Amino acid sequence: MMSYEPIRNVRLLIIDDDQTTLRILSLMLSKKHSVELYSNGEEALDNYSPGNCDVVLVDLAMEGIVGDEVGRRIRARDAEVVLVLMSGWSIHDGDERRRIFDFFIQKPFEKKQLEALVARAIELRDMRTMASATEEEML
Repeated sequence: MMSYEPIRNVRLLIIDDDQTTLRILSLMLSKKHSVELYSNGEEALDNYSPGNCDVVLVDLAMEGIVGDEVGRRIRARDAEVVLVLMSGWSIHDGDERRRIFDFFIQKPFEKKQLEALVARAIELRDMRTMASATEEEML
């Protein structure tokens, strides 16, 4: 299976209240992507505007605004962004907290697993962008 390689600079936003996790994710992803890090949902939401990133990875269990609420608020602002929920908890497919998210990854995860998920997320983002452009052309 061929891997998806975007032809542009991909912007990732990562939100996790664990500093070690943020550092590790940044090291894993910053060689291929632009990475912006936030340690809480409030700060991420204050700085978020539609189109400023392609993929958002957000931890579920954070102090303050929890991850699923952060995801809902971002989705309300930006329908095209791809949302990835991260959690150390096992969360089944039907769990209400997963509904707003496009993907879920359970911690701990391997670098290859994360890279494959991010590639799928980027592909979805590109498809959404193309669909949106096509809709605009038809109007």
